Amino acid sequence: MHRVTEVRCVDDHTLGLVFDDGAKGTVDVERLTRFEGLFGPLRNPTVFQAARLDEHRGTVHWPHGADLDPEVLYCVATGQPVPVAEDTDDTP
Repeated sequence: MHRVTEVRCVDDHTLGLVFDDGAKGTVDVERLTRFEGLFGPLRNPTVFQAARLDEHRGTVHWPHGADLDPEVLYCVATGQPVPVAEDTDDTP
């Protein structure tokens, strides 16, 4: 699993990221998630700009509790396919 080591806000809803393996890229969070529920406040550029590195978890977080999966961020930033959770339901 990759970890975010640096984060900066590029514009109103885009993050510039550096990862533990040296990979770099940008992520347009507005295209990644809906700004609803916990992510709703991120619609406001001022709130979005409060993005910070959570060094303990290796990801990006905001003071109101929203955070993003570092593996998804890595895939989006580097152009790799985002892993999809396998369905474990055995019902036919």
